[in-house]
Amino acid sequence: MQKKAEENVFFSHKNLWCCHTPVVNFNSKTIEHRTRTGFLTRDNAEKAYEKASRHFPKELAKLKASSPCPFTFTEYLKHWYEKLYVPVSTSGSTKVKYHWIIYHIILPRVTADPLLPYADAEYIENLIESCRNYCASAEYAVYKLLYRILYSAWDQGFLETCLASDITERKEPKSSLRIYTKEQLKLFLHAVHEDPYAHRLEFLLALFCGLRPGEILGLTYNNFDSSTQTLNIHKQYTKDGRLPSESADSIYSCKKLEGDRYRSFQIPDFVCEELVLRQEKNMCFFRNHPDKKDNDNFCISSRGKVKTLETLNTRLKYITEKNGLPIITMYDLRDMYVWILLEKDCPWEEIQKLTGGVKMERFLGTS
Repeated sequence: MQKKAEENVFFSHKNLWCCHTPVVNFNSKTIEHRTRTGFLTRDNAEKAYEKASRHFPKELAKLKASSPCPFTFTEYLKHWYEKLYVPVSTSGSTKVKYHWIIYHIILPRVTADPLLPYADAEYIENLIESCRNYCASAEYAVYKLLYRILYSAWDQGFLETCLASDITERKEPKSSLRIYTKEQLKLFLHAVHEDPYAHRLEFLLALFCGLRPGEILGLTYNNFDSSTQTLNIHKQYTKDGRLPSESADSIYSCKKLEGDRYRSFQIPDFVCEELVLRQEKNMCFFRNHPDKKDNDNFCISSRGKVKTLETLNTRLKYITEKNGLPIITMYDLRDMYVWILLEKDCPWEEIQKLTGGVKMERFLGTS
């Protein structure tokens, strides 16, 4: 109770204390959230909040007793996800996506919570509209999920009419994600293994470690501990403040990462083997070319310089076109890494730690 009081009692710009409390509106069969103001002290505001909090459960029980449906709208959203969807779900990525849509997009934007049978099309339309600004794909993602949930509520007899059919259909946005099927991924990995150009390590670091291109190109020997199979990501290779591309006049440098992007994690055995092999090849190259400067970078070209993003993407384009696969970039490989983790039911918080802060918004519009 103390924590909730701290969250819902605040000092206003008018130099008065206020409290934010749930209130039952019996006329509209809705739970509303109202702000009471005019308190001269924090103590008075907290007492008012605690009194309202003790009174609210009784009022809510009285409201629910007037309806055959035991749920408010938000309660049914949670019930549908936790009791009806999750137990039968076979898709880890969709499960994480639905959780994000409900708990991070829809619920924070609910300002009034009617008993489920009293939620009408106007209420749902306004709720979807309030989610639009979250990201470009949010409106369609929210619409699509609410359609499914409302159809379930009607099918269970909690709604007299199929409210889902009364909602304006939203147009599905074009997704920028390129995710390979298992068959396509198998073909791609075989092609990479057979490719004569030495870019396999870079592709594997993006696909199986989720590194950004600049982080891959910035890797040096001291970032890798072969005894523990650990990578330490704390810098990226950049061009004039941007990610690198091929240009004779460009100036490149390594910039330190900050915040969540600074991370350490263990890597798969086969990636570890590739790193060891690449380091040995690089050391051999510089022994045979004493005129070249060795900066301990893993991603060295045949000229003894750090590779560029354009070089890697150009080779990816060649490999994919040659094998009849959709054309992808290094960023697409990183997206596939996230998708693989989602399908394995990896918690989103863990995915963010491993990737240095990938955004869920990129994956909302995917099926």
